[in-house]
Amino acid sequence: MENVINWEKPDTGLCNQILQVSMKDRYLGSDLSAVNLFLLKDKYDIEIAELSLEVPEGARETKETNKVYLRYYNGKAENRHGYGYPIYETTSKEEEEVIVKEALRLILSDANNNNRTLRFCLCKEEQCEKLNKALKELCPGKEFGWIMSDNDADYILNKKSWSHYVGKKFASKRNMVNTFIRNNPNWFYEEINKDKFIKYQREYMEKLSTEWFESHDVEEDDMLTEERISLKHMIDNFNELMLVGGILYADKDKPAAFMIGSRISEKVYDAHFEKGLDEYVAKGAFVLLNKCFASSEALAECEYINVEEDVGISGLRKMKLSYHPEIILKKFYGGLKDE
Repeated sequence: MENVINWEKPDTGLCNQILQVSMKDRYLGSDLSAVNLFLLKDKYDIEIAELSLEVPEGARETKETNKVYLRYYNGKAENRHGYGYPIYETTSKEEEEVIVKEALRLILSDANNNNRTLRFCLCKEEQCEKLNKALKELCPGKEFGWIMSDNDADYILNKKSWSHYVGKKFASKRNMVNTFIRNNPNWFYEEINKDKFIKYQREYMEKLSTEWFESHDVEEDDMLTEERISLKHMIDNFNELMLVGGILYADKDKPAAFMIGSRISEKVYDAHFEKGLDEYVAKGAFVLLNKCFASSEALAECEYINVEEDVGISGLRKMKLSYHPEIILKKFYGGLKDE
């Protein structure tokens, strides 16, 4: 039976279904975060399609069918326009090749039926190679041309380095942690949980974020306006999206900063937002917050933390590099050559 691609806008329920699939693989990229698909659905007019692809017996490990999710980005920029690499769970190389080939076959049909240019975006290098191989088998003589976008590269940290700040290269981070502790001897960190979120943590987070945005000329900056909208969606759907995070307090009833994250896959988490009062941030609040977040019980099974891309902002790039990422995950966009 021919699969029909039915596109829909991602809601919290669909995103949680995607997470159940990505959880079973070692996805690293922030674009594969189910939460980001929900948060950015309006900014990039993201569409999702759920498919069940049949796996031939020769390539099958256990299941006859495999759940696969396709993505389409309608962003204005070239690096945010086109199909995303399929999200799937596999147990063998043979099975994966079958799934990628079948997914690409359906994408080719969808592009033709909907008069879409065959383009991909936010693909890492090995994903580009897998798509190239599948295209060669489906359409001999045709090939994709890929362009790397530095602004899209994810900075991925080893959790242990973030939670301990060990070694000479982290000396400045340890100094900032000590500065905050020295200035705020009654400080403490509190993980966000469902009950406390309802009772008072949500109010603290909303107050902190309001104060931060009001002090940073949001109305004059489209990027900050979009960020404020995304953060509101995240807080409004905190429990539904199964988010994790924590609040750093300078003293009792004095929140200084907070962080929100989510799971990308089994061992990888995404650090989406951190916001804090400037007076505390200048004296080490974020550095200590990051350490506490990485050490928290919620991230007990985590190995890597993705702090996302720098979107071409030099100050943001410098800050992310200062944490000495173990992986800088490059991403590519492109389409058929000569088209």
